[in-house]
Amino acid sequence: MRPRFSLFKWLLLLPVRLLILVAWLWAAAGCYYFPGLPQKVQIVLCAALGLSTIVIFIVSRGFFRFVLFTIGFVALGFALESGKASNEHQWNPMHARSPSIVFDGNIVTIKNFRNFNYRSVSDFAEQWEERTIDLNTVEGVDYVIQPFAKWRGLAHTFVTFRFTGGTNLTISVEARRELDEEYHPVAGLFHHFELLYLIGSEKDLIGSRASIREYPIYLFPTRATSAEARTLLKEMLERAQALTVSPEYYQTAFKNCTTTVIGHVNQQRTNKIRFDWRVYLPGYVDELAFELGLIDFNGSLKEARPKCRIYRTGGNELAEAEWSKMLREQIGRVE
Repeated sequence: MRPRFSLFKWLLLLPVRLLILVAWLWAAAGCYYFPGLPQKVQIVLCAALGLSTIVIFIVSRGFFRFVLFTIGFVALGFALESGKASNEHQWNPMHARSPSIVFDGNIVTIKNFRNFNYRSVSDFAEQWEERTIDLNTVEGVDYVIQPFAKWRGLAHTFVTFRFTGGTNLTISVEARRELDEEYHPVAGLFHHFELLYLIGSEKDLIGSRASIREYPIYLFPTRATSAEARTLLKEMLERAQALTVSPEYYQTAFKNCTTTVIGHVNQQRTNKIRFDWRVYLPGYVDELAFELGLIDFNGSLKEARPKCRIYRTGGNELAEAEWSKMLREQIGRVE
């Protein structure tokens, strides 16, 4: 006799079914973006996952089915985590070098400081330099946000440090791409990219995004004191050097452009920045920063966004200090 359908039992098991569905989707994405494999092999893995799922549903029931799924997911998880990050790849020219940093008290020497000159997204003159900075001359830090899709939630965020004299320094935490490799947030969940602290000039790291890319970019001044900005910069430089020596993987959800900066900021705060959905949708992280009182702006976020937006840059003929001054004149912060 055919068993009667029980709505109560079905609803009771719904969370388990949803958990299995999410785990299966994660496994499918892991197979498709399995690092280090040709795309044809990745597609074969996806097909094998689908076939094995059908077989498990046919030959097993109840708890035994759950055990088989669990074993498969754990095995795939271990396989995905087994790789080791490396700095020895053929890199995209924009990520070709990782910074090398030497501290001598408050004097810091940075090798592989990026200062490219751009004619278009794909046409630029590469220029890697050696810079020496004095941490005692740090005046403050600004927060930069640029969406990279039509939906605002997907965005890149980074910080730029202001120095006495106006020759500033920008640090952008990025997914380091290999030659001919494109960024994809799902791929970033599965050890596809190494983690890179890219250090360069504002004219390069902000100017390239403002002048040759299609999405808006915002520069928000923060309320950090010079001492707080100095400590943040020192910690980020130390972290950049550590990654040059011992590379790590980028991770879209937990080790990305926004979470890493928040991690550094939290080292200085007694009132830590806790879990918030806007951290994982960085296009909205300016809302969180306003709520926490981190942004130096007298007004609402609705008023700040158009006033802190960078509408034009140009000025390729200008020296860096003059270029940074021109940039801040747009938001009323003339250095």
